[in-house]
Parts: sequence; C-alpha cells; structure tokens
Amino acid sequence: MLSWEPAVTESKGFDFEDAFTQVENPKSFLGKKYAEIKKRVRITETPPFPYSMQIEVTNICNHKCIFCGLLQAERPSAHIDPELFRTLVRQCYDLGSRQVSLVGGAEPLANKKLEKYIAFCAGLGFEYIYITTNGILASPERWKKVIDAGLHSIKVSINAADAKTYRAVHGRDDFEKAVDSIRAIDAYRKTLDRPLFLAVACVETTANRGAFEALKALLGSYVDEFICSRAIRPPGYEDRPGIFLDEGMGAVVDAGKAKCYMPFSQANFSCEGYFRACCIEWDNATALVDVREMPVAEAWHGERFRELRRRLIAEKEGRGNLKGLLCEDCLYGDGSPYEPMNGDLV
Repeated sequence: MLSWEPAVTESKGFDFEDAFTQVENPKSFLGKKYAEIKKRVRITETPPFPYSMQIEVTNICNHKCIFCGLLQAERPSAHIDPELFRTLVRQCYDLGSRQVSLVGGAEPLANKKLEKYIAFCAGLGFEYIYITTNGILASPERWKKVIDAGLHSIKVSINAADAKTYRAVHGRDDFEKAVDSIRAIDAYRKTLDRPLFLAVACVETTANRGAFEALKALLGSYVDEFICSRAIRPPGYEDRPGIFLDEGMGAVVDAGKAKCYMPFSQANFSCEGYFRACCIEWDNATALVDVREMPVAEAWHGERFRELRRRLIAEKEGRGNLKGLLCEDCLYGDGSPYEPMNGDLV
C-alpha cells in the first residue's frame, strides 16, 4: 500500500466538491487536493485563472447508472476533437493550471485516444492528472498504457458490493470486471518507481444500501481510499422515485447555506469546446462561451462569467439572485425552473 502525506482540511463551509465527494477521512489524500484548490479561491468578479481544470474527453458512457444525470441528457454523443483538446489544455497550462481532470461526467476510457491525451498533459508539465472511471473498458494491458502515459490518480466508481446489486445500479453485468480492474491497477502500480493513487467511489442509493462498508471489506487491501456519497437528484432533471436518498442539494446541506466556488476556482470544458461554469453537467446548461471563437483567458474574465460571479456573490445576501439559473436548483434542490446560461450553446 502506498503511503500518502496526510493533510487536515480546514472547514470553510459547503463547497461543490464536499457535497458530491464526502471523503471518509478528513486527513485523506483527496482531502489534501481539495484543500489546495480551496486555498486558491478568490471570491471576486475577476479571480485568477484556475489552478485546476476539467476537460470532457467524451460525453459517452458504457453504463447507465440509475442515479446519473447522463440518463436524461439530450446531447449528441461525441468525443473531443484532438486539436481542440491540445489547444485548450495548452492555453490553460500557459495561464497557470497544473491539475487536470480528463472526465466531465461520462466515461473517459470510452475515448480510445485517452492515453495520448494523458501523455500530452504530462508532456506540458501538469503536476496532477486524474480520471474517474467505472474501469470496465480497460484490460490490464490498457491500464499499463494509461498509467505509463503519466496518470497520477485513478478513482474507480463501484456502486455495489455484489453482482446482482451492481447490475441493478449500473445497468450492466460488470461487477467482476470492475473488481479485476482494481486488482490489475494495484498490481501494476507496485512495479512503478513513482506513486499512483487509487480510490474507490460508491454512490449510495435506495438499491445498494450497505454497499460501501462491504466494498471496504472486499477491496480494502488494494486501494488507498474509499469515498462514499449519497445519491441526490441531478440538478435540472426530474426525480426518479425510489432511487435517490435525497431530493436535492438542499437536503444534503441546509438549503440557503450552500455556496458554490466552481466558477471562481476551476476551468471546465465540454467536448464541444464550451467553457462551462460547472463540473457536474450533462446538457451544457451552464455553458457560457465557445472557446473555439474566443481565447480561454478572455472568456474567463469576460462578461458572461463576471455576471454569473456577481449573481453568486449577491446570493449570499438573500435568495433570488440566481433565479432562472441551474445554480438555483443545484444549491437549494427544490426543482427551481431554469434556462440555459447561453442558449446558443445548447
């Protein structure tokens, strides 16, 4: 088992990562990473360009998890254009980004160029490159290629502790493949001369109660960290009765006390090349700017982002400033109606 330096994260109230990734141990490796991002947050209309970025290499997933917003998404399936990927990542690196997530709400392994994208980021000098995956689309041989390309961290989503429950939650009979992936990653990383972080994430629904503890017992000798979160209705989508443990964000934290730092602290891009305000998004409702038509730096400090930040800052003085935005449903979890932030990009 690899050893990671623990870091105590200071409590600064709610933020987007805390709501969806509730780390079991506040001294965890992932807790340290979140703390690094939080320290850089500047609540202002024109914050510094983010240290952390997320780029959606594909919006395709091979699973149909019952709690995921992708089930109701209406976007055409697509992979990111390779030249667009290189352009966006290079711009962000030049502006100061050093952490990059190659996810975006779907399955990164569905893109067969993932290894090349990881290698490109590593070649630029990114200090932390990571993915979240269900782990099914990689054989041990592909895992070696993905890891050797320069990956620093892998989080595998396994939302059940047995084959029957896995099928009910994921919609596929892939439980043994998921477990095999964990074992293959762990076996290979033990041959490396550098650390590779490995975590298992489990989203708790009405269908898999108790899975988290059972997973820890099953896979505890292979991974560094287990992460459990409660399934909530994805913001902007209709409820699916009998699945979610909570109606929305307002049930996870006290409604009205929630805060979102995402448009101040992380650069998020869709596979179409849209600069989005949010990292958990499936239909580009928070897409603000097409960065194929505007440099990333100009978009980050452009009027669309500045207006959204003004409204988020004003929301602290009382509800109503986010009316008509997906953010309102996200922060309060009450199904508030909304319109896309840029109707031309939906």
